[in-house]
Formats: sequence, C-alpha cells, structure tokens
Amino acid sequence: MKLPSWLYADHLVKGLSGREAFLKNEDLKPVERERRLWGPWNFVAFWLADSINIGTWMIISNMVVGGLSWWEAWLCVWIGYIIVAIFICLSGRIGATYHISFPVVSRSSFGLFGSFWPVLNRGFMACVCLRGWAWMSGIMSCISNFVTLIVNNPDFTRFATRPSTAFWPQLLTIPLGFSVTSFVGVIVGSSSNVIFGQAIWNPLDLLGKFLDILTNDGTHFEPEFKAVFEASKATLVATTAMYLPYKIQ
Repeated sequence: MKLPSWLYADHLVKGLSGREAFLKNEDLKPVERERRLWGPWNFVAFWLADSINIGTWMIISNMVVGGLSWWEAWLCVWIGYIIVAIFICLSGRIGATYHISFPVVSRSSFGLFGSFWPVLNRGFMACVCLRGWAWMSGIMSCISNFVTLIVNNPDFTRFATRPSTAFWPQLLTIPLGFSVTSFVGVIVGSSSNVIFGQAIWNPLDLLGKFLDILTNDGTHFEPEFKAVFEASKATLVATTAMYLPYKIQ
C-alpha cells in the first residue's frame, strides 16, 4: 500500500526502502552552496545565545561550594571554556570544509552501522557530569557541558561560507561569552549573601526572594514589581533562545 506523500518529512526517501533511506536523505547530503550562509557574526551570535542561561550563571556556585575562591572559580571557567573552544573548532573544521553533518563524519570512522555507537554515546554523554577535585572539577564542569556539542559541531559549521568564518568566531566567543555570564552569576550570588545573609545562586530563586520581600512588607511598589517582571521575562527569553539554534539540526 502506497503511503500519501504528506506523511513523508523528507521527500528524498519517498519510494526508497528503509536500508536505502538510511544511506540517502536530506540530512546526509553536503549543504548546498546557496545554503552556506553562516558568516563570522552568525557563529558569534549562536554561541552568545547559548552562553547566556541559568546553567552558565550558576556554574561557579559548585566550585565556590567546593572550596575555591571566586577568582579561582572564574579562572577555572576561563580555562575550561578555552579548552572547549579549541576542541569545538577542531571538531567543526570538517563540517566547515566539506559541509557535512555529524552522522556522515562518524560513518567515515566507524562505518555505516558502527556509527550507531558514537550517536548513542553522544546521547549518553549528555547525561553525564564529570566530577573531580576542586580545580579539575571546576574546569571539567565547563567542559562537560560542551562534550556533546564538540562531537557534533559539524552540524553547525557545515553552513559556514568558508572554514575561517567558523574557526575564529567560535574560538573567541565561547570563552568570552560563557566567562562573562558566569562572572555576573558569581557577583550576584555573592551580593545576595550580603543582602539576605545567604548565597542565592539560582536567579529564579533570587527573583522569588525579592517578590517575597515586596509582598511581606506591604509596600507593593510598582517599579520594583515591574523590575522583577522584566528580569523574569529576560530570563525566559534567554533560556528559550539557548535552545532555538539547535532546531537547525
């Protein structure tokens, strides 16, 4: 029985067997020249959008709790994300050069069916958080956030106009964007310890604390409530924007 055409998400596989579709579909083809539109600022915007989020804000908190001072923890963030940026650029080089995606790259090393292993391993590593002693734990907590993205970075860099447009923006933007966001997080978290007597690392909990104070003291100042609302809205937008770029895969 022939299936209706609207059921096919990829019309290239229409009429092909499952085995044939495994070898040929839209996601496995090299990106056509007219679709290679990503310049340097696209990669800068891509990683900045990914760096500004609650997770990056709070990443220093584990290091401070583990015994590091704020500047040691921030130094760990810089070291960790510089290492991440280097491996991101190296991993994405093949995608920027040949404009192929991660599944194609993995097949070149593991074969057609052996490539299931790195794909499954990529998903498994997304659930793993590497731990260690204070300094290594701080650095690895940054790197572990990027382990899966390092592996499949060709999925993003294949849209680059040329290899250099993917290399330098990623190498510079990743350490800078994530380190600045983490620095803001540690400053706000430390300030909350002075104001409330306890360090509040989660920005959502901090906003809730402000609301509790405004509600309990009976003042209900409109500007303060508006400020909390705008901060909450910015947090929502930043968190949503962090996930939107992955839809290109």
